[in-house]
Amino acid sequence: MFIKQRSNAVIPIFILTISFTLFFTHQFAYAQNPDEKAENDTFPISNDEMVLDQDESALDVQPTQEIKDDPTHNEVLDQSVEAEETSNITQDETDTSLVPTDNEDTQYNDVATNELIEEIQTLSAAPMLRSAALAPVAKTAVSQLSATDKLAQQNKNTLQNNHIYIITSALNANVALASQNEKTTARTNVDIETLTRNTTQQWRTSIDTLGYVTFIHEASGLALDLYNGDAKNKQNVWLFTPNDSLAQKWIVITDSTGTRIASALDTNLVLDLYYGKTTTGTNVWMWENTKTSDQRWSFYDLTQARLALDKRAMATKSYISAGQYQLLSAKKLDMASIPANNNARANVSLQNSNGTTSQSWKVTIDNKGYATFVNTASGKALDVYNANAVNYTNVWQFNSNDSLAQKWVVEKNSDGTYTLTSALYPDMVLDIYGGSTTAGTN
Repeated sequence: MFIKQRSNAVIPIFILTISFTLFFTHQFAYAQNPDEKAENDTFPISNDEMVLDQDESALDVQPTQEIKDDPTHNEVLDQSVEAEETSNITQDETDTSLVPTDNEDTQYNDVATNELIEEIQTLSAAPMLRSAALAPVAKTAVSQLSATDKLAQQNKNTLQNNHIYIITSALNANVALASQNEKTTARTNVDIETLTRNTTQQWRTSIDTLGYVTFIHEASGLALDLYNGDAKNKQNVWLFTPNDSLAQKWIVITDSTGTRIASALDTNLVLDLYYGKTTTGTNVWMWENTKTSDQRWSFYDLTQARLALDKRAMATKSYISAGQYQLLSAKKLDMASIPANNNARANVSLQNSNGTTSQSWKVTIDNKGYATFVNTASGKALDVYNANAVNYTNVWQFNSNDSLAQKWVVEKNSDGTYTLTSALYPDMVLDIYGGSTTAGTN
């Protein structure tokens, strides 16, 4: 059996099957960038594995410039203090607290005594001088946002923070931004792959207070990163450890030409398809904004879609209770879904109903309303291959792991039959290949 997108005329089914049957229609589109992107330019990225040694320190934010004392400034300040001291220690002639009286018997001819008097006078004035010297200087300038910061703020609401997105090419909706060959290690190249909607094609957003977006690869936890932090044409992008550098910050801008992903290092540089190609494995790199479709992207909010699915699961929670069930075809009730054997990865197909435990499924319902089907004979769960959520993805049995690939929304139809929708993606339902009811149909 496999999953398929719900059509307007839904064929109700209550069966399961599994096998990796993946069909895709490849569309070959080509959009040439300006003349300077000549086809004979050497492509620096291997179609195999990227082997690049990045200078990790190059991605760090540059340290703040050391602030040193200015001797000239200190000298001017000292002169100012001395002048103020001289002014404040001058005594009024009528002040008799520190100067000699008219008594002829009292004389202050002793040099040491005179110096002591001057010191006392200086100390009495010192607090006022210190107060004046240390008084805060009023700020006369307010820090201004850069033009790039302003652009980020203006576009901060294009995407939602902490949401998972599938990012597809505006040239071909059947390819998505992904890690090359589904790898999940640092320094893995980023390219476009045939749309599967699995975690290697999912990007979680982290949007800072200014509006800059960091894209975190859902399968690996690594960030979409501009190689070596060098903003220039033909510079590659890959997965790298999140480090909050500008090489990992992006501005997502939507205008009349579509939605582009611009680098925070240079907003005129955007994510671009290698020479406008849309075949699986085509590299993604940086190029100056040419306003063409090979630089434009579509964003599908998977988080929002799954929130809607959660509501559907909860609303249908009571349609089926926990227990043992057979999954029979609504087209032919004597045909039941059965795994080929008791092993993990065994395909599930239609077979003549015989009432054995291999055709029996134990159903449990979680607290959100999602159903899980575990084969009674094998103890393995009904599972969507590789957690792919596209038409013709196979369904098989696999070790129970409580993942979304093994959760289903069970919805009751008006004729009493049921439809099983995958928790991975709205409208992807369990389906009998070609609508056939012969034994062995997937």
